[in-house]
Order: sequence, then C-alpha cells, then structure tokens
Amino acid sequence: MGLSILNLIDLPPAKPSLLCIYNAGKIAGVQSDTSDGEQHRQTRRKSPSRLADHQTGDSSSKNLGNRSKKHQSMGAIASGQSALQIIGGLLLIVAIFIGPLLAGSYYGSWRWPLVLISSIAALLLILGTQSNRSGPGSGPGQQKQRQSNHGARFLIGLLALTILQGLWMWFNAWGVFYNSPEFYDVASVPWRIDTLADQPFPSLPGTADKAESYDRLSYIIPCLALIWGVRQLVIARPSWCQHLAKSIFWSGAIIALVGILQRASGTSSILWLDQLEQGLLTKHFFATYRSPGIATCFLNVALALGLPSVLNALRSDLDTRGFRAHYPMAYLLVTISGVIIIICAVITAGSKAGMAFGVITVILFSLLNRHAIGKAFRESSTQLFFGNKPIERNIFIGAIICITVFLILTFAGIMSERWSGAHKLNYSSLTGRLQANEVMLKMVADDGWGALGMGPGSFYPLFPYYSGQINSLITGVWVYAHNDYMQTLVEWGWFGFVLLAACIGGGFLLLARELFFHRTEHSKSRFIHMRGYLLAMFVFLVHALIEFPFQIESLAVVFAVMLGVAWASPAIRGRDIRKKDRYGRTRRSRRSGRNGRGRSSRRSQGSESSDSAQGHD
Repeated sequence: MGLSILNLIDLPPAKPSLLCIYNAGKIAGVQSDTSDGEQHRQTRRKSPSRLADHQTGDSSSKNLGNRSKKHQSMGAIASGQSALQIIGGLLLIVAIFIGPLLAGSYYGSWRWPLVLISSIAALLLILGTQSNRSGPGSGPGQQKQRQSNHGARFLIGLLALTILQGLWMWFNAWGVFYNSPEFYDVASVPWRIDTLADQPFPSLPGTADKAESYDRLSYIIPCLALIWGVRQLVIARPSWCQHLAKSIFWSGAIIALVGILQRASGTSSILWLDQLEQGLLTKHFFATYRSPGIATCFLNVALALGLPSVLNALRSDLDTRGFRAHYPMAYLLVTISGVIIIICAVITAGSKAGMAFGVITVILFSLLNRHAIGKAFRESSTQLFFGNKPIERNIFIGAIICITVFLILTFAGIMSERWSGAHKLNYSSLTGRLQANEVMLKMVADDGWGALGMGPGSFYPLFPYYSGQINSLITGVWVYAHNDYMQTLVEWGWFGFVLLAACIGGGFLLLARELFFHRTEHSKSRFIHMRGYLLAMFVFLVHALIEFPFQIESLAVVFAVMLGVAWASPAIRGRDIRKKDRYGRTRRSRRSGRNGRGRSSRRSQGSESSDSAQGHD
C-alpha cells in the first residue's frame, strides 16, 4: 500500500483533459468580468456626482448624531430645570407658612428668614423656566402661544422697569435719616435728615434715605421676581394653582388659631414673647400682627381661598386623589373647621373694616358660586353621608351652622366694643386717615416730587415735614400712610405708579377674562379656585385703601403669589382637564401637554368629559 502511494507521487504530470481546459477558461472569463465590473464601479465612485452624494450621506448621518446628542443635552437641561422648579415651589410654600408666623415678618431681624427664602424661591423658579418655542404655524394653538409670549414680554418689561427705578432711587439717595431720641422735638419734627455732600447725581431725583429705601427694596424686588416665577411654575404645572391656594388657606387658619388662643389667654404680647411688646399697640395686636387691620386682611384672603376647598369637598363630580379620595368625610370636616376658625378670628381681631370685608367675602363667594353650591348641596347626601339620605346632610349642616353662630356670639363682645368705641370717638381713625391723604396730596404737589416720586421708603422720614401744613395737625409718627395707593404715588411717582398699576391691573383683568369668557376651558376644581383668587385679590386691594398690606413683607409675598397665578391663567387654558373613558376611568386630557400611556391615550377620542367646565356653576 505504501509502495503504491509512493509510486503515485513520483508519477509525471498528466496532460490536461478537454474538460479541465474548458473549466479553466470559464473561470478566467468570470474573473475578467469581475475585474471589469469593479473597474466600472470604481469609475462611477470617482465621478463628482457620486462623490457628492456619498459625502452628503456621511454629513447627514453626522447631523443625525449631533442632533441626537443635542436632544440628550436638552433633555438633561429640562430635567434640571424641572427639579429647580419643584424645589423653588416647595420653598415658596415654606415662605407662605413662615412669613406670617414669624411675627408677620416685619420686626427687624424677624423679617430676614422670609426675605431670604422668598428670594431663593424666586431665583430657583426663574432658573427653572423652560423655553417653549413653537415652529411656524397659524392654528389656534400657535395663536394662543403668540398671545402668551406677548403677555410674557409685557410683564417682564413692567417688572424690569419697576426694579430699575427702585434701584436708581436707592443709588442716588440725597439724604441721611437720623431717628434718635436726641433729635426728638414735639414742637417741630421728631428727627433730622442731613443732606449728603457726595450724592452721585445731585440734579437727578433720588430717595430721602438709602437705608429706608434698602429696607423696602429688600422685599419688593423678591416679590416682583416671584410674580414671574410663580407664573412660570403654574404654566408648567397647573395643579400648583390649587396647591398654592390651599397653602395660603392653611397658613391663615394657623394664624387664626394662634390669635384666638392669645385672646383666650389674655396675653399682652405677640406670641407670648415680651421682646415683641409694642407699648400701647399691645392692646390692639392680633395673632402675629401688630395691627388687627393687617391681620384681618390676611385672614380674609385666606378665607377667600379656603371657601373653594370646602365647595370642592362637597362636590361629587370632581376627580379626586390622595387624602380626599380615601377619606372624603374627614377631609370635609377638617376643611370646614379651618374656615370656621378663620371666620371667628376675623371677628375676634377687632378690626371694624376687617369684619365688614369678611362678611363681604362670604357674600360675594356665595353669589359667584350659587349654582355650584346648590348642586353640591343636592348631591352631597348621596356621596358623603353614610345613610345616603338628605336628612343626615341637613342635620350635619345645621350642626355646623349652630357651632359657627355660637363661636361668633362668644366673641361678639369684642365686635360690639370696637364699634361702640369708634362711635364714641366719632370715628377718629377714619378722620385721621383722611387727613393723612390730605398731607400726601401736599407732598405730591411739592416741587421735589416728580415722575419718579420721592423714592421707596421716603414717606416715613418726610411725612412730618408736610403734616404741619394743614389746619389739623396730625400727631404721632406715621410709619405707613394707611392708604397704599397714595403712599405708592408719593414714593414711586406717576411713572412707577403706572408701572405697578399695569402689573396688578393686568393680572386682575386677565384672570377675570378667563372666568367670564373662557370658563369651559378650565377644570371645575381649578375654576372654583380661580374664582377664589379673584375674590382674594379684590379683598386685598380694597383693604389697601384704608390699611397698608403692601408694606408688610408676609402679605406682599402672598399677593405676589396670587398675581403670578393670575398672569398664568390664560396659558393654562385647557390644561389638566381630567376626562373619563368609556370604562369610567379618568385620564388627563391631551391638551394638558402630557402624553398618555398605552391604550388609554388612544381612547381619548370620543371620551366623555366629566371634569371639563361644561355646566360650570
């Protein structure tokens, strides 16, 4: 075997057969065709058009990659902005609660926690603002977006000009205010103002004292920033419209409870702290505020924002979550208790105007929501009470009314004493306010008053220089004018007054327009709260005619929050409306800006709305 193999190896090569020659020729032909095709393809690749197409494809893939990276970076930025907004909103809620609790936040060092927290909250809310640029188009959504952008630019302009005016008047201060006992003179002026020799621009207007101006601007500027920050927060998260309203309501309920406890204990100082005694003012303080009028202003605002919570707790046609969904009766009892405590505190505080405005608040809310109240009254017996019978509802409501009347009568002595005392003194407090208005008209007529006014915080040091120019000399020191509109005109001039009036009036009118002309485009729960916001702003502005709520840090922050919500109201139109599908399950409307998940989002068409404002009452 091995020999045969060796023999085969040593054999000479055989001649190729015809079949081998044929196969070799065929393979050579195929290779030739392949090389020709390859050369042709190489030639085509080298042509300019093919080369340009190839480069375009490469650049397109690169652009897609860059676009992907850009979207990823934008998504990370949006997540960071969202986190900043949430943190800013939580800090704002903290400010709403601690502001009134810290002695109203206008006692020297007591004011700084509120100022710092509200400033940080405003900064975070502004940094968390997400741009919402839309492409070209002419649909209703695009038109609404353009209108919102115009309103945003207008608001930014008003806020920026107001801040710049205040900073300029502070920078160009012309005097130094000395409030010391050594300068006190009952016959003339109780202090002294020295003219600065190094005023930056002597020919231009400035404030009377840089320290007083700084004291005002230290909370006015954060409040102006909060208006914009709250607007952006509510636009991004419409549910915060209700969250902020409930925060103000419960903050007011806590202050009301503190005030009632102080009245019951007979304390002579705010928060039972001797260092907060204010001499004669200890007879008139309430809760954490030196002035009962200021206390009732805050309580009436909280009342206006708390009544919608009670009405929503009674209604059965609203989609609910959280504590209210699991314990509706407990939620109703807690909310009604808060409202009753606030009503009793308004009467106990002792402010005559506050009592009147409290009654007006309840009446106006009842008139605005009369149909919703009637509907809630009819349906509450089958939704909240165990026996599902109207008699149980009637007994419950009758008991609540009896308890409220009993508590009011318990504190009726204070109300009677305040009104009878005012009658005996021929309503001297009102007479003094009218005389102060006359003095401020003298200040406006002075040559030193101009378009920019006399400067923020200048009313307090300058008022005694003008009070002797009327027949009836106003005695005592007037820190505030008891008329915020006249004081604003004196300090900010006609230019600043117009800016602030446009900012406040614009938000008020926008909110009123949403309530009267776009009522079907807001959810029922939010719509009722928006009515509460409008009523609370109205009560606050009426209080400002005879009190000074805008001069108090904690109240100014609360009003800035309400004004921010008002400016956001057109942009949240049609947002967060919860609907029911054919299976009775609730979901958010597509117009809320949040994409649905799974099949529930595809069932949106043809679904029946249960929380849109059809039949808003």
